[in-house]
Amino acid sequence: MPEGKVNSRNNLKLRFLHTDYMTDKMCLSLIIFLFSTMLLLITACDLTEERFYEVRELNYAEEQSDNVTIYEIIGEHTEREIRAERVERFYEEKKIEAYTVKIIDFRPDGTVEMTLDSDHLTIDEPQNIFTARSNVVIRHENAILYTELMSWDQNNDEIYAPDEVTIVRGDNVLRGFELRTDIGFDSLELSRVTAEGHLDDEDFSDLDW
Repeated sequence: MPEGKVNSRNNLKLRFLHTDYMTDKMCLSLIIFLFSTMLLLITACDLTEERFYEVRELNYAEEQSDNVTIYEIIGEHTEREIRAERVERFYEEKKIEAYTVKIIDFRPDGTVEMTLDSDHLTIDEPQNIFTARSNVVIRHENAILYTELMSWDQNNDEIYAPDEVTIVRGDNVLRGFELRTDIGFDSLELSRVTAEGHLDDEDFSDLDW
């Protein structure tokens, strides 16, 4: 073959070989891209499924209400009034969760007998027990109780507060733990007691120590 001339067939063949190599490279890149996309989709599906599973495990109230007032009426007499900024009802568990709560108990003549304030109140309807949490204050003519956690058994009016309590009666202040008393503070059981003020026997003659 004379110098300076190129065989067109060989040149065409080389071009085809180069084109095949580029095609294979593109196919490999496409396969890698598709595989990576599938992995991302599978991972996303797994995360979504797990997230929904966690949501299904959460316990949501069947009914929610804001600025609620509940009345307990016997005959024509309003015995109790419960006010709450928010109330959540759980029908399956038969309980009520109330937030920023005030309970007012009335005497038959309509005067206030006692009040209870707390940030959170749980009403266990089957057991008929109220559990008050955070900034709990009970005001009765016999005493004022301050604590952070207490249960109030509606069946026998017994109050139990396991943590520290402060009881104010007149000018006297009692502090202690594991309080057991009734809603009228007619009897009192308290451990690790400290006292402030002038504690006359007359002031606490009706309390069991």
